[in-house]
Amino acid sequence: MGAVMPTDGDVSSPVPLVSVIIPVYNYGRFLPDAIQSVLNQTHRNLELILIDDGSTDETPAIIQQWLCDSRLRCFRQSRRGMSAARNAGLDAARGAYIQFLDADDILAPDKLRKQLEVLEANPEIFATYCQTSYFSKTPDECLYLMPASPIRNLAHTLFERNVFPIHSILFRRCDTRFDETLSAVEDLDFWIKLAIGKKVFVPFPETLCYVRVHGGNISTKLRRMYTYKIKVMEKYIDDPEYAGVAAYSQFCVAFYIKKHSIARRAFALLGHHSGIHQFRAFLFAVKQFIKLLVPWFVTPYLYGNSSGTHS
Repeated sequence: MGAVMPTDGDVSSPVPLVSVIIPVYNYGRFLPDAIQSVLNQTHRNLELILIDDGSTDETPAIIQQWLCDSRLRCFRQSRRGMSAARNAGLDAARGAYIQFLDADDILAPDKLRKQLEVLEANPEIFATYCQTSYFSKTPDECLYLMPASPIRNLAHTLFERNVFPIHSILFRRCDTRFDETLSAVEDLDFWIKLAIGKKVFVPFPETLCYVRVHGGNISTKLRRMYTYKIKVMEKYIDDPEYAGVAAYSQFCVAFYIKKHSIARRAFALLGHHSGIHQFRAFLFAVKQFIKLLVPWFVTPYLYGNSSGTHS
């Protein structure tokens, strides 16, 4: 593969074209780092699709500075949200492979090349996900490392928790799209749809992407995320194969954020679908009550840093 030198962004090249999609809304201060990390990729045949979701900061001016690079294409839309922005990127993509990147995060220079080699050598594999490092100021500072481990039952696991950041995955282009009614956990919903479709995901045990931790991250707004996760679980609450784990996950999240009527309904549904998951839900509730009763300095010794099975 390395002996062929394609024109950058060449869809006709024998070297696969990778479409990198960056949705951005008012993250102009971080965007240059994200763009540069894409243009620094050792896999050269790529296109970078920027979706400006109605930014009102310096984002449009910053994008304009980069448009001299032929690999960049920019689309501006009125404010429609992350799901719609990612869908616009998917619709515009010409590559056989898709890589998402948020405007405040960074890819390692070899990410596309290394993960693409796995997908090219194994046509039965739909996606590969790498380890992810979380940082605050520079990527060299690792606050937390999310490993890339094999997952025995991906669909069931995703119902309980999101096991990989969206940037960690390189996947084959497909017809699946994001649910534009979701303003959070839209990536979890996207991966669940693919996992239910029996798509094969495999780990790549190297750190190839970096997630920036800062006060503006959508992922820090936990209650909002949990509220939308309840909505995602509702889609599968009547599915014969996934109703049990969907109701269990919905119960845990609803109980945690004190949406008690939803928690009671989910617990009742578990009685019809899964006695095992109902027992797990009971244990989860007991654990949360104990956390309220036991002094805060004792709790970590009993439960470590766990906050339940929700993501």
